[in-house]
Amino acid sequence: MYSALDPLVEQFILVREKGDYALTGYGVVLCTALETATEPPTFDRAGVRFLLASTNRVALLRTLRASPARKAALANGEASPSRTTVHRAIEAFTEKGWVTQNTTGQYTLTETGERALVAFTRLLDDFEAAQSASTFLYCCDEAVADIPLDGLANAELHVDRPEAHDTSRGVLHELVTPELDSFQGFLSSVSTASADVGDSIIRSGTHTELIIPEPVFYELPTKGHYSEHVKRGLEAKNFDFFIVPNVESLPIGLAIFDGETVLMSPANLNHVPPGGNAGTVVSSDEALVEWATALYTEYHAQAQTPGEHLIERLKEKLAEGASVLTRSNSMTD
Repeated sequence: MYSALDPLVEQFILVREKGDYALTGYGVVLCTALETATEPPTFDRAGVRFLLASTNRVALLRTLRASPARKAALANGEASPSRTTVHRAIEAFTEKGWVTQNTTGQYTLTETGERALVAFTRLLDDFEAAQSASTFLYCCDEAVADIPLDGLANAELHVDRPEAHDTSRGVLHELVTPELDSFQGFLSSVSTASADVGDSIIRSGTHTELIIPEPVFYELPTKGHYSEHVKRGLEAKNFDFFIVPNVESLPIGLAIFDGETVLMSPANLNHVPPGGNAGTVVSSDEALVEWATALYTEYHAQAQTPGEHLIERLKEKLAEGASVLTRSNSMTD
């Protein structure tokens, strides 16, 4: 089994941890694209395998979509497939209902064949788009299943180099300009670089919203230079700080600039592709910005202000204490 799965690990589709295999975000996106493209019985996974098995088959379908033709004409040309290949392909197409022969003896694409060809072409485009951003998607989870691949295909991709890790921080610095009016982001780990960037945004007067998972709240520095960053942020009128309870990590690193540009990066730099070359995506594509904004809104709806969070935790502790006291009194009685 390992010999079959290990190549998928090398291709970033699977990750192997402690002997178990799991889909990476890249693998999740590929599976979603395949599920979306296939529509049994018109075009199922068997149809995908059939077309992938030979580039001649797709080329023949595209030729027939452009113009009906006889078998002999399809095999007539220097780059054309052989007569035998054409004959076998046409027979298979006919059996699948993708082509039909008209009264003149020519073969033409049916509506079913057109849908199959469109679906397969779309699938190839989606696979190519996902592959172009595989160093980013690898680091994600199932939250990216429905990420708009058209937007991803046209996005800027910044990949870490062995001598310069955490490219996302440098790109983030470049996007933070004096003209920036609003910033919304996810932060799943604390670092000096992220503290410096956050402090510069807050000092600029930009309206800033930051969402963090619960563990990060308790990792914020309380002493030293960077504790001043935290204090300044909590006191700043232009800074709103939110905590998602009972969540270890947010799905991606995210920054939304003025609702028009997004930066997406790995949520955790400890979970990166083999070789450590993690990818950061930057885009102003409308669909991608809309998707990122919806993801931000989803977690914002679950989040609490620091005050709300501490009050909830205090209530839980008091409830636990009351429960222990009740059990203790019951045992005494």
